[in-house]
Amino acid sequence: MRIRISGAELDIMQYLWKREDGAAFAELLTYFNETREKEWCKQTLNTYLLRLNNRGLITKEKRGSKTIYSPAMTELRYRQLCAEEILNESYGGVLSNFLTALAGRDKITKADAQKIFDSIDKR
Repeated sequence: MRIRISGAELDIMQYLWKREDGAAFAELLTYFNETREKEWCKQTLNTYLLRLNNRGLITKEKRGSKTIYSPAMTELRYRQLCAEEILNESYGGVLSNFLTALAGRDKITKADAQKIFDSIDKR
C-alpha cells in the first residue's frame, strides 16, 4: 500500500502531529475552514480521514460522544517510509542509484560520498 499522501492529507497530518491529545472531527473542520480557509464540507474531511485511517497513518478513538483522530506514527517515521517507497519504486531499492540520480551525474564526488557517510555515522 502506498504511504505517500495528497497535499490536503498532509495538511491534516501536520496539524495532528502538533496535537498531543489528537483532535475531534468538529475541531478539524473548524480549523481548516476558519483558519486555513479551505471551505471543506463534512464529507470532504471525512473522506480524507478515511483515507488516512485506511493507510494506517491515523487512529480514531471514541471518547464519550466524540471520535478523536491521532497520528499513528511520528512525522519522522512517515518521512522515512516515503523515502523508502520512492527508493523502491523508482530506483529498485538501490540507494546508490538514488544518490547518483540526485547528484545528476553518473558518479558522485568523493566529497559528496564523505558527507553521506558522515551523515550515516551520526545516525
